[in-house]
Amino acid sequence: MYKYIKMKKGVKEILGDSISLYKQSFWMVLPLAIAVAIFSTLSFYKVYTNAAGELIWQQQLLWLAFEGLVLMISAFCISAIYIIMHFSAVGEKVTFNESITLMFFSSLKIAFATLLYVALLAIGFAFFIVPGLFLGILFIHYMPLILLNNPSILSAYKTSARLVWKHWWHSCIPVLVPFVYMAILLNVVGQLYPDASIWVLNVTQVVVLTILFPYLFAVVLVLLNDLTHRKELRDDLQYFKESQQ
Repeated sequence: MYKYIKMKKGVKEILGDSISLYKQSFWMVLPLAIAVAIFSTLSFYKVYTNAAGELIWQQQLLWLAFEGLVLMISAFCISAIYIIMHFSAVGEKVTFNESITLMFFSSLKIAFATLLYVALLAIGFAFFIVPGLFLGILFIHYMPLILLNNPSILSAYKTSARLVWKHWWHSCIPVLVPFVYMAILLNVVGQLYPDASIWVLNVTQVVVLTILFPYLFAVVLVLLNDLTHRKELRDDLQYFKESQQ
């Protein structure tokens, strides 16, 4: 059974601990993971046009409003998953209803912070993949930081950036592993069933994401614990050096 411990760990150990946390909390977060997977599979950015090819702004705006609602629901479900996994990692158990209740205490911050995160990703990916990837990993801990420490949105982003910046590759590799697994599985299904209908592919994607999203969130929590411990060690060392002067 995985529990948070204050010990520096390598990438392999972080991935291994993440699997342990994933296994011990999977069934507790399964309903939330299914919801996140379904919302993530919905088609976004659909543009409505009339026969002349002109945009039908009323319908487009309605779709964008729906997309925003889906984004918020997904963010709240992910928040509840983080809460359940965190308490599992500290040796306590929270029910589904308790996780939802705890999530609502930070729901307003989570909503605005998530909108900011998505905006940063959109800007980053607009300038090709690398900037979006960089920003996504740099600020990936904003949500658990808000849920667990209740800082301001700006403070959560700053803390995430400070933790990741000094250990970039140490943070990047574990976070990318679940996405690599997702890409491989979805690609294999596409290769095996090239003529499958869009509904079959969508259902397959929901299943794959339901299985692997909790692993991603477990990686984020285990990595956050490791980075926080590393920062504490740096602060202690800095204090020791200053006290000797």
